[in-house]
Amino acid sequence: MPSPLISIVVPVYNVASYLRECLESILEQTYENLEVICVNDGSTDGSLAILEEYRSRDSRVRVISKPNAGYGHTMNMGMDAATGDYLGIVESDDFIEPRMYEILMTAQQKHDVPVVLCPWFDYWTDGNRKKCSFPRGWRSEQVFCPLDRPQIFSGNPAIWAALYDLNWLRANGIRFLETPGASFQDMSFSFKVLAKLEKICVVPDVLLNYRRDNENSSMNSKHKVFCIFDETDEMRAFFNSACEGNTKIRDILFKRSYEVYRANLKRIALKYKLGFLHRMSQETKKHFSDNEGDNQFLEEKDILNLRALSRGVGRYLLRRSLSPFYDVTYKGNTRRVKVFGLRVKKSAHRGAH
Repeated sequence: MPSPLISIVVPVYNVASYLRECLESILEQTYENLEVICVNDGSTDGSLAILEEYRSRDSRVRVISKPNAGYGHTMNMGMDAATGDYLGIVESDDFIEPRMYEILMTAQQKHDVPVVLCPWFDYWTDGNRKKCSFPRGWRSEQVFCPLDRPQIFSGNPAIWAALYDLNWLRANGIRFLETPGASFQDMSFSFKVLAKLEKICVVPDVLLNYRRDNENSSMNSKHKVFCIFDETDEMRAFFNSACEGNTKIRDILFKRSYEVYRANLKRIALKYKLGFLHRMSQETKKHFSDNEGDNQFLEEKDILNLRALSRGVGRYLLRRSLSPFYDVTYKGNTRRVKVFGLRVKKSAHRGAH
């Protein structure tokens, strides 16, 4: 019986400096039944010429070239062109380990799951810094339902550290959000996948090198910084259409949205922080109310921060500035007061605070 065909989609935009290393790592895979679909999104730096060179060298390489339309459009075009049984995604500034798809396919065939994930190396070009990113609890080969381990929804979406059943993706209507010039479009894709999975396999092998020092950072572009809100809107739309009524996914979605807002607030350029905070406040006001206090995944301090944020940026900043000196938290029916980090009062409380 022939081995299943894997379609690997490589989105390409102005990555001439890294592209050869990426393509070599794919074509040198020990699992050879591959088609490599390189989608050039209007590159202007010579990337297309490199793609054409590799197409002439290896019949498994396919090249699609189009005007620039953004990451989501590029990925959807690659997925639509795929003829394989399974899908892999390799970013064109990353490179993969020689046995990546052999190991992922072996696990898929063994466990019959729609998605297999692996850990990765965070990689810096100078070669002197390389850090293994193990999502929590991934120290052995495991099969589980994502909803039983909701921490899998947190952190880096890592859509490229995976093998997907392509027919399963299509049957569940899982695609990328197409917003020209946007960033973060892997986040809603990852959420959709995890929200619909009944079981997933994770393997302990570290199989991909994720480049962390590409100069084309979205953290210094105002348009791209604010695109995170488009992604959380897309996640809510998917929940409403495909997962409505599932309170566990609803709570995960709310927590995930807050996590990514907070994480990006820390990372973005200083000149965008206040505007980003105002948008955070607007979004929180729309989607948070006191009855969200029963969210099973939010910590007490998060609930209090969200409550303050929903009432305005000023209230939120005041709470954050005072919290090192004076902080009030609630757990069940217990109210705790800390001054300068020392607990000075613990009492029962009533009603909302």
